[in-house]
Amino acid sequence: MRVHSAADMSPELAAAIGCFVQASALLERAIEAAITRILPITDDIGLAMLCDNSMRNNLDILSRLLALPDVVVEGSWRERLLEAIPKVKESTEDRNRLVHNVVAHSEAGFVAAIHKKGKRIMHPIDATTISRWADEAGEHAFIFTTVPHSEYDLSAWGKDWPRYEQKDWPNRRSADGSKGQ
Repeated sequence: MRVHSAADMSPELAAAIGCFVQASALLERAIEAAITRILPITDDIGLAMLCDNSMRNNLDILSRLLALPDVVVEGSWRERLLEAIPKVKESTEDRNRLVHNVVAHSEAGFVAAIHKKGKRIMHPIDATTISRWADEAGEHAFIFTTVPHSEYDLSAWGKDWPRYEQKDWPNRRSADGSKGQ
């Protein structure tokens, strides 16, 4: 005996969920590849640095890198990537809601039954919508996997110390908890 999910009852729903999960996995790897391509590092170094990060962390890293003028990004790629990042975050949130919650059949059709912070919410969902999400995730993955490798003149790199702002050392609390001078 076992409990059956909505996906057991609808092969169309099961296929759509599977396609979306796989497209999301490809998108996650594509974000890692984009970061590696715009930095002067090898694929192996990128994998070692990024493999245990969440998708959100890697998107935040990519956003911060794209905000740096010293990061070389060819042509219109910077704008394309910055435009795509919020869409990818939305796609990731949809994937998380779908994968980490029960999809059930109700009188109104399929719903994602979400339990969060002591509240229950149901979001209507259907295979057509999930398939559209899978297509969008695949399109985003294509964008991020085709980011060109950046080229840097590493011989021109120097130390950034002269650009650092100099400040006095911050005051520390003494053993009795009072603030020092």
